[in-house]
Amino acid sequence: RGTPAARQQVNDFNMDDNNAMSGVFWPRFYQVISAANAAIAGAESLSVSENVINPIIAEARFLRAFSYFHLVRNFGEIPYIDYFITNPEAVKTINKTPVAEIYNGIIADFEYGKQWLPDKHGTNDTRSRATKGTAASYLATVYLTLADYQKAYNEAKWVIDNKDQFGYRLEADFQDLYRAEIADNIKETIFTVD
Repeated sequence: RGTPAARQQVNDFNMDDNNAMSGVFWPRFYQVISAANAAIAGAESLSVSENVINPIIAEARFLRAFSYFHLVRNFGEIPYIDYFITNPEAVKTINKTPVAEIYNGIIADFEYGKQWLPDKHGTNDTRSRATKGTAASYLATVYLTLADYQKAYNEAKWVIDNKDQFGYRLEADFQDLYRAEIADNIKETIFTVD
């Protein structure tokens, strides 16, 4: 609780309109969403097999869902845009979307990721790219947020049962999670933003 009041409000999901942090992460998340929508539209326009293109789309959809998940938990009803905007004038007609509809989109994107993302990425990856395990872990978190405990349990259990497939394990020393010099080798991390 020693952090600034603005950060405490964010952590408690209790921000008011005077919180300066919302002016920082609101536009950033919508930049990520816009880039993800552009990537999805571009990928869908290519004539390649689904085994090649769907993992790319899944990574973009994961990032879109990740962004919306953080936005909806902090702000409730927000504009939900799941398509690439080609005409800037169209933005004028976008309204808030009901929370339930936003969560349906988030769940659909994470489920797509669970289906199409790889189990692992390259050996030098620091968990900054989503995998099937990442998508399922976030699905569990979404279901916890929605108080759907059975689905949360099912997703979390699936990740635990397949931990070797994803290269996950609990670290023997909890303090290792905070040692920057070994961060790239920690197996407990599900997803990071480098």
